[in-house]
Amino acid sequence: MVAERFRKVIMDQEHTYDGNVIKVTISLGVAEVVEGINSAKILQKEADALLYQAKRQGRNKVVAMNQG
Repeated sequence: MVAERFRKVIMDQEHTYDGNVIKVTISLGVAEVVEGINSAKILQKEADALLYQAKRQGRNKVVAMNQG
């Protein structure tokens, strides 16, 4: 899944700020257009719910509709 590869790339990067190494992680909610999702607003709402599910699972996660 593209989102999982993206998450890993972000996690593996190191940034330096003011002499300190900073690592960043992300959580992603991945929704897709399927039956019942017929507007951008509904798609965004579904992705947002999946994002918060990923955060509840410990952050630095990807949760997709088919994984829900």
